Amino acid sequence: MTKDDFLASFKYNVLQHARKHKNITYTCRIFNLSWTVYYKWLKRFSKLGYLGLLDKKKRIPQMPNRIKPDKEEIILGYIIDYPTHGPRRITNKLRQQSIIISEAGVYNFLRRRQLNLRLDRLFYAQEKSDNPVV
Repeated sequence: MTKDDFLASFKYNVLQHARKHKNITYTCRIFNLSWTVYYKWLKRFSKLGYLGLLDKKKRIPQMPNRIKPDKEEIILGYIIDYPTHGPRRITNKLRQQSIIISEAGVYNFLRRRQLNLRLDRLFYAQEKSDNPVV
């Protein structure tokens, strides 16, 4: 039994208990629930049945101001050439090439790729460079 199945069966048992005893206050007190939660579960159950008691899967949020993949590739290419440059310097150099990305945007991208530390960028550049130093 998975965690979702267990929680759904618990919710169903709470609803059954309230129906059996015909006393919502008593049920909520026994199971340490608020009336709001109980009625939310009851509404889902009455609308969708047992499937309504299963937890909903959350979507991965789409960030509208996230850096586009083509610009990410430009940043990664720049890091390979200049691994010691930080977000501010990367932003300024890309701005000279008419590529506008904020310093925070570059930093957040580097952090997502786990390249926000200088040492990590150096290792990344060493792995990706065409002619490794022996």
